[in-house]
Amino acid sequence: MVKLRIDPAAERGILWGLIFMIVYYTFFGADYDFGVIQGNPLAYGWLWYLFNPIHTDRLIWGLTTMAIYFAMLRIQFTRAKKGQLSKWMIYLNMVGVLMCEKLAVQRDVTVIMFAPLASMNPLWIIPMFLQKFGFNRVMWEQLTPAKAGVPIGPPAIFELQYVLLLFWFVFPPMVWALKVLWKRKPKGLMEWLYTFLWNS
Repeated sequence: MVKLRIDPAAERGILWGLIFMIVYYTFFGADYDFGVIQGNPLAYGWLWYLFNPIHTDRLIWGLTTMAIYFAMLRIQFTRAKKGQLSKWMIYLNMVGVLMCEKLAVQRDVTVIMFAPLASMNPLWIIPMFLQKFGFNRVMWEQLTPAKAGVPIGPPAIFELQYVLLLFWFVFPPMVWALKVLWKRKPKGLMEWLYTFLWNS
């Protein structure tokens, strides 16, 4: 099977372009997660607070988030060089982080940063789950429309930020499952998809 190839200079341009835009929107973007900075109670879990200890200051929160995220990128690209992880899955995740910045949901950056690793082992969904779901009073109140004061249901669920989260909770484990369960050599479009996800 032939690996997908891209010009190294073009690939570096894609990588540094994504890094630049992520950093720019983290510190200078007009769209920001002001509800978190203002200290509003969150329905997130204890692991989220471990990764986001000082989230009420935009500069410090941005610095800590970027330090943690880029450390995770380093780990993921190391895995990609060893052939254990597709670098295109990492690039796709960087686009997801950039979308978090533009959608003013920076709170979800540390949630989805583990997602590419779940295409290697679905257990990496656990740290995502432990961040996103706090199972605390705030979470239960937000699930109660009368208390939350906001509409709960399909309109809210299908907002882009939730679609993005759902994608990263579902897609990487699905990739892992397909890789494990695939019993025959794929052909045509499926061969391209196979190469893109696992052999690049």
